[in-house]
Amino acid sequence: MDRSECRYCKKVIGWIVTTKGARMPVDPHLVKVDGEKLLVFPDGATARRHLGFIGGYVSHFATCEVWLRIQANKRAAKKATLARSQR
Repeated sequence: MDRSECRYCKKVIGWIVTTKGARMPVDPHLVKVDGEKLLVFPDGATARRHLGFIGGYVSHFATCEVWLRIQANKRAAKKATLARSQR
């Protein structure tokens, strides 16, 4: 797995190539996930639901607090723009 630094939070992240060929940033440690976050398997397959499989990675998009805050601000700005245009 290739490793680099997240451009938003500066934590070490890994990169896995998904089954569709896209590179996905993941937290670099294997975990068992509760079904809430996207689980990425070492072969590139992804799932939210699984049968207790241990050995997947969590998408860094689900854990990067800075990226999540940026996305929330974008959604709020879009909602405010939509509300102003409907007046």
